Amino acid sequence: SSAKIIANVFENGRVVEAREHDLVQKQINGQVDATIQAVHREMVKEIELLFQMADKIRAVRHVTSCIKIGQVFLNKGFLDEAIDFFEQALSIEKHNDEACKHLGVCYVKTKQYAEAEQYFSRALNAASDYADIILQLGLLFFEKKEYVRAFELFEKCLTINASFFAAHFH
Repeated sequence: SSAKIIANVFENGRVVEAREHDLVQKQINGQVDATIQAVHREMVKEIELLFQMADKIRAVRHVTSCIKIGQVFLNKGFLDEAIDFFEQALSIEKHNDEACKHLGVCYVKTKQYAEAEQYFSRALNAASDYADIILQLGLLFFEKKEYVRAFELFEKCLTINASFFAAHFH
């Protein structure tokens, strides 16, 4: 039989990080607690490292770095930090379509739909044929239960990229 440790790190009731760790027989026979603690410490250390890296990137004010670290925060559900970095990217490069797109995604996740639509529109002004931005705008309308508009946007994605899986899916 196999055994696993499933470790989760939470913040405000939300899972920030989840891991599975297979146990070998000697760990099962008496070292489970130590292994659990080691896995948890490693996860917490990685999150702390992420925030340390963020402080350095914030000081450097490099657009691409701000967007990349913002994406990591977005993927981990740290929306306030993600928004901060995408806004910093826009303060450096006003018409950055990637930063606008990601800000739109953040605002959809926080159900601030007017702000999300504003940032998606701003991104499309910079890159009108960017199918991923159009898809995100479609997902916003889908979230708002405006299905006809969402469907139109998903179809528009497919005119730009006929093999865009996410547009086909939606």
